[in-house]
Amino acid sequence: MVDSETESESGEEYSFALPGEGPSTSQLSLTTLDVDQHTTVIQVIRNACMAELPTNVEGRAKVLEAAIKVVQFLDSMLESGNVLGELTSNFIPLVEPKFLSILFGHRKIFRRIATQQLLPMADNASMVVCWVDNLLAKLSEITSLMAGGLVRSTQSETTFLTRRREHDTLVAATQLPDDWSSVASVLDAPHSSPAARRLALRLLFAAFMVGPWLSGSDPWSDPENISTLDLLRILNHYISQSSSNAWTYVSEPDCTRERLTFAITLSLYAAADTEDRRRRNHSPLRPRTLASLLNYMHYIVSPPNIPTGENRTWLTSSFEPLDPPQTLLLRWRETVLWCWQTWKDSRTANSDSVIHMTAQWLFHCDTERILTGIGAIDSKRMLLNDPRACSAAITRLLHELVDVILSSPGLTSQDLRFYTLISKTTKTFLRLFRENFTDQGFQRPGETQEIFKYLASLFVLLPEKGGECSTATIKHRLLETSTLLDVAIIRHVLPSLCKDKRLAFIEKIDDLMFRTRKYLTSRTEELHSDEVVRVNLDFISFVWYNTGKGVLPRQAIAPFISALLEYLRPETGGFAFNSAMSCLSILGVHPSCDIKHHKTGLWRVCIQAPCSNLAIAASFAYSILHDNLGNVNDVLRSQAFNYLRGSLALTIRGDFIDKDEPVALSVSTLLCSALLRLLDAELPALTYMVLSPWTKTFCVNLKALLHSDCPNSSYRGILKRRLDSMGNRLLNLIEGRSKDDGSESSQNTHVECRLIMCETLDVPSLIFVPDE
Repeated sequence: MVDSETESESGEEYSFALPGEGPSTSQLSLTTLDVDQHTTVIQVIRNACMAELPTNVEGRAKVLEAAIKVVQFLDSMLESGNVLGELTSNFIPLVEPKFLSILFGHRKIFRRIATQQLLPMADNASMVVCWVDNLLAKLSEITSLMAGGLVRSTQSETTFLTRRREHDTLVAATQLPDDWSSVASVLDAPHSSPAARRLALRLLFAAFMVGPWLSGSDPWSDPENISTLDLLRILNHYISQSSSNAWTYVSEPDCTRERLTFAITLSLYAAADTEDRRRRNHSPLRPRTLASLLNYMHYIVSPPNIPTGENRTWLTSSFEPLDPPQTLLLRWRETVLWCWQTWKDSRTANSDSVIHMTAQWLFHCDTERILTGIGAIDSKRMLLNDPRACSAAITRLLHELVDVILSSPGLTSQDLRFYTLISKTTKTFLRLFRENFTDQGFQRPGETQEIFKYLASLFVLLPEKGGECSTATIKHRLLETSTLLDVAIIRHVLPSLCKDKRLAFIEKIDDLMFRTRKYLTSRTEELHSDEVVRVNLDFISFVWYNTGKGVLPRQAIAPFISALLEYLRPETGGFAFNSAMSCLSILGVHPSCDIKHHKTGLWRVCIQAPCSNLAIAASFAYSILHDNLGNVNDVLRSQAFNYLRGSLALTIRGDFIDKDEPVALSVSTLLCSALLRLLDAELPALTYMVLSPWTKTFCVNLKALLHSDCPNSSYRGILKRRLDSMGNRLLNLIEGRSKDDGSESSQNTHVECRLIMCETLDVPSLIFVPDE
């Protein structure tokens, strides 16, 4: 490392001289140009005939006058702090590669003129600073502000240090090459000063990232600009050279500037590599460069004084407001996604920094003005670009969260920020799985096993309250995400999860049942209890439904069933009615349970529910399809037929709207199958069911639907396709039984089901739907 930021590594020293022609900062008054005036000023610089400038004094005067106005504009941006808003459109043309190339052309001419005008006694090593150098220095400073979220360093800086920094940047501008096309070469030139390299990086960042984001242009497609391959080669060499001094830089008291340089380097490399992969479909392996970039990431995202490899402190430490280097890394374009794609393997050295980056991104991604605005892309769009890479990154974070809770429960039990992180993580993960639910290639068995393991573990590990907030919403997201996973994989994972001694899953389920039973019987008035009971019941249902005999804590089942039946009494009513019904429907057919003595009570509860309650109707239909109906009397069977017929009739008439409409479509075949099963009855009940006037009306409506000509994408078109086969069977069976000719059979009505989380009647409910 050299003694001076602007001293080249060759050890040469320079004196400093200002030419006579050129705008002095002290002479500038802050004025603001409107867009048209600014465009005119830019055109003066752009259209000047450079071949005539050495001899055209008037032409040089016009260029210098325009330059003064541009520098005034940049000064006004810096002093007012308004680097966005109305002034943004004026900034865009200044960082276009073509205009920067013109600026360097002017710089070459004015430097030559100034050199010729230097006094004879001037030292041969004198350095000429012209107006272009001043303009480039200010562009660099504004770019760093834009990139870092418009936040200056929180470290106090004396006037002397401020002047010295500005002086160093100005001197660094004089060390840049004559042509814009050669600026990138400063990064790997052996004798470039640190300040010159830093300035070159910021100018490249302005031209290839800030400007394109503001204007929507694509600088990589212009053959006159540096190619992605050449830029990557230069950055590769630069990173190799500078990585050895990284720790020296960040160990200084105020290391924000160096960390910002690391963030710019990483983001620029990620952008170039992403474009290079898009163009060439592959990228050469650069293990040393990637290792250095991973070290950069550690210096950017990790809290101060935490050495590489310490991966747990940040999970329980406060998430302070992001500083400029962190904002740049997390916000600019697709840098975060590139990091997820590049460092997928958790065995990579220092890859814990990727987990920390993921946590910071998730923690701040919904925060106003932090990861939104300039440079940012919509988080939803980023998740859709490469959902599998996003899923893998969040899964690694979930693993760390589970491990921290198991290892140090006392550190997280009252930490509101920790629960905020979990809340935002589960929210993003749920959105990711909702968007990709129909993508057959999204879920892979090995990854899905890990995902469900962490989701289920978090559910049983989280208390009802985390600090001052209820965790019911978090648990609801964990459960809904679990319902979107492959059912076969869930059923494969649950037995091994139950044997995990460290997690003690069975014991925690037992405790969950005890606490839920206590809520059901005590009718507590706590505000958070309603949601807690509902989500606990849904989770117990989900686990029971996907586990076999011998897994459930049998000693807890009998009192739990009694509490549920007591809770479901008509005079009691309750906020978790749907969830309790799902539980009992599953218990009624589960190999570990026996509720034969309570079946009559359960059926009476169902048939007294509103036909519009699709959650109850689906649970009841599931129970009918999977249970033995031999001990059900004819009256109950007929009443059950009336109830399910009413629910399906509402579906056929299209009475469900908004969020209930897709739920109605999903459960329609389940309801139809249950009606077919109920028709397998003795004559008294059968006669009542098929000869009822309401059944006749129902058949008319069903037949009209099945014979209608409606668009395939419409509600009735979708319902017609879903009920085409089973609906015709039901019509034929009702008609045949009414004529008593036995023309149809109600056998083979089995429907394989799965549980999904839906919102029906504005209540989130776990609902049985056919597994199609």
